[in-house]
Amino acid sequence: MSNTVKGRKKSVNNLCCKCGLDQVLENTLHPGGLKLTERLAGVAMLKPGCKVLEIGCGKGITALFLARNYGCSITGIDISPIQIALARERAKNENMVGKTSFITADCQELPLFTDLFDMVFSECSISLVQNKKRILDEIWRVLKPGGRLTITDLVQRDNEVTKEPSKATPLFISSFALFPCIDNAESLKGYRKLLKSVGFQDIYTEDCSIALKEAFFRMRLRFGRMDTLWKEIGCACDTCGNPIPPDECQKQRRKTSIGYALITATKE
Repeated sequence: MSNTVKGRKKSVNNLCCKCGLDQVLENTLHPGGLKLTERLAGVAMLKPGCKVLEIGCGKGITALFLARNYGCSITGIDISPIQIALARERAKNENMVGKTSFITADCQELPLFTDLFDMVFSECSISLVQNKKRILDEIWRVLKPGGRLTITDLVQRDNEVTKEPSKATPLFISSFALFPCIDNAESLKGYRKLLKSVGFQDIYTEDCSIALKEAFFRMRLRFGRMDTLWKEIGCACDTCGNPIPPDECQKQRRKTSIGYALITATKE
């Protein structure tokens, strides 16, 4: 993974922890929390005994939830050694060491055998990386034939803001414009094209943008005004790979409307 991508991943973690957004997002660092994780597992038909890889596992919240509630074996990877250490400690404290393993690794160069997993999970992580084709190629490689890719992530969608400004939620959209995952958010059409180019079949998508709106609502409750969030973030934004300063948020809002989607696909 490039230094820029590593910096972006680190910056997101730093920003979220510094501002308390990890608590706003229920420690999962992705919209929808474990409720959406449960929905994703249901759509993907996750079953006991499945071998699952989670990309961007962070502190291990999702991995431990899946192992505990679905009886599957989870391998979590993250680019951050600090997050991996926290995940291992959490697994130890919850007596889940036998069901989980956590590895510091680059999702674009997975140190894992081919045809190894029944399912690959990723929540709000792939949008951090510019070269999504490379990640999807790696996911394809480590999945068994018939294995499922299951993700939730930020997606670009039609700009509803400029069409109906009175009904739009500009603060909702601009509040996320500082975060590097916005820069590389792909459209659903783009995801379908990428997945098909890799060889995935049976592609299913579901709009989960309500989870993003709920996350924004919690942010407003936490900070009161978005100006307060900008103050809390402060100079931490400067460490992002391609940061968008607060005074550019209006321009970003006019250009792009961001949603959140659930996507599954099968390796045939």
